[in-house]
Amino acid sequence: METTGLGSAELSMEVPAGRVLPYTTSKQEWDRHRATIEDLYREKNKTLTEVISIMERNHHFKATIKMYKNKITQWGLDKKNKENEIVAFIRKTTQRAAVGKKSVIRIRGRVLDPEEAERYLKRKRLSIEIVRAQSAPTPWTGMLHTQRGPEVFSIPEHIFTLIRDYITGSFESGTWISESCTSVKGSRDVEIALTNLVQCPGLACNFFDDSLPEDGARMLVTAVASSQNLLIAEPPELMNYLFRLIFLLQARKRPEIIPHILGQFSAVATVVLSTGHPIGQICGYLFSYGPYNTTNLVELAWQSAVDRFESVLGQTNLSVLHFRTNYVAANPKVGLEEAESGLRDLLHRCIAVHGADADESLALLSEITKNLLCQGKYAEAEKTARDSLAALSHTMARNGPYLYCDCLSTLVHAQNALGKNDQAEASFRQAINLSASIWGWGDSQTIDYLFSLEKFLVQEGKNDSAAEVRTQRREIIASLDVFV
Repeated sequence: METTGLGSAELSMEVPAGRVLPYTTSKQEWDRHRATIEDLYREKNKTLTEVISIMERNHHFKATIKMYKNKITQWGLDKKNKENEIVAFIRKTTQRAAVGKKSVIRIRGRVLDPEEAERYLKRKRLSIEIVRAQSAPTPWTGMLHTQRGPEVFSIPEHIFTLIRDYITGSFESGTWISESCTSVKGSRDVEIALTNLVQCPGLACNFFDDSLPEDGARMLVTAVASSQNLLIAEPPELMNYLFRLIFLLQARKRPEIIPHILGQFSAVATVVLSTGHPIGQICGYLFSYGPYNTTNLVELAWQSAVDRFESVLGQTNLSVLHFRTNYVAANPKVGLEEAESGLRDLLHRCIAVHGADADESLALLSEITKNLLCQGKYAEAEKTARDSLAALSHTMARNGPYLYCDCLSTLVHAQNALGKNDQAEASFRQAINLSASIWGWGDSQTIDYLFSLEKFLVQEGKNDSAAEVRTQRREIIASLDVFV
């Protein structure tokens, strides 16, 4: 029998034959030996068994393997590679190599060998080529540190520099034409592809909300299907549409979609443009931020892009006005009344410079109409939409049908809100027929109108008519040449 004195009390403990007492290593002892254990385990890369043996033999420090494992986790010394860290490592080293920089990167204090990272990907059956193609910078987590640690935290300023240099350089090099704000590499399908980039994810959100996941998935595939053509064409509007899309998905509570689209653009840009191309890097940076941390960064990046376009093209340029009104309309920090005031101020300046029937003025009037609708000023929105449609009917040959359809859509929603249901249905069907005659039944704009008409008819209790429209819409979506 073994007795241990505890003050005036006594604790008797019978130790069975062949058994030893458990270790009772104190926190002070662990703290005293921590540096030695870290050096052996992390710096000298000893196995845990080797560390335990060395500590017992050379330092007379005894603890169980379970105790060691608990401390290793607590001190952040875990050697087990994690997929997100390995992917970030490959992207970081690829990005730095592209600009002639060598990297020594530590994960939880341990230098990671590139060959070790590649072996990990092979074991996980992950393609290193695809990971390298998405050569985004290190995620904003603080897990990875290069020898120049502050570079990890310079992402925002680098994005703004990329945006400014990309816009200015594209105009100076002649890739973009300042008079028309178009790309010399553009094609006739670019405008439709840009519209799909925002319209299709918006439709996907509608379908997901209505428990129609297959239709939603087809819309998302359609949204990114033209990413290669858009990147080859390099239209000046591409950044504006990507920023709009991120704000849209945040507003629709679908941020998980954002990295899929940004990752696609970042990867494709590396293939069709170059590894270090600005638009690919911008998408890569936003992708690395994660879907829940991009809003403030995108707001600042978008503002930076609009300001740069304005400095090159002027405040009343049609494209600049389009970019700025999109930014104001999408930004949740800008109040609707404040936005209306700003839009009307721009409209007055445009009319003074270009005239009331100029494309610039009509585009602003269309944005004001949508703003009035959002404010609940339905009667004023209806009147403004009718005025806009009357003016646009005389200029459609010059500015195309996009603005006309946009105003027609606003008119529909204003009439619906005012209880002018017969007029609203007639306007819906006019919008559908016009859109289908110009862009086809498979166009995202046409499908959006069909979906809106279907919901309107259900709301009106016209279930048979709604079923007909639903069948038509589903047949159109099923016929789209996409793979889900």
